[in-house]
Amino acid sequence: MPHPFLIKEVAVKRVASAMFALAVVASVACDEQFTGGIQNPHADATITLQNNYFDPASVTINAGDTVLFVWPGSTHNVYFDGTPGSPAPCTNMAIGDCYRVFAVAGTFNFTCTLHPGMDGMITVK
Repeated sequence: MPHPFLIKEVAVKRVASAMFALAVVASVACDEQFTGGIQNPHADATITLQNNYFDPASVTINAGDTVLFVWPGSTHNVYFDGTPGSPAPCTNMAIGDCYRVFAVAGTFNFTCTLHPGMDGMITVK
């Protein structure tokens, strides 16, 4: 049987590793995605994913602003075109919201990969 101090040391190391992993995740999670109701009521612009279209399809914001994407009830996603500075995608969901912070100026095209022609654009000044 292992020595009690060795067991305690292993347990402390596991807790420390878990806390480190949580800190790393928290530090890179500037954007969030939630199912259910709107979780981030502050947004500089809101885009609703309607029946195969974005409403509005384009918005203009300032660098550092937040865009809230809202799903009222049908399955969609939001994928950006890979322009440098593009945020992470908002993955498939039917009801919920996803917000993204746009840190740099540029034009960011986005699409719902489930519905051809469902496209939009965010211009960041």
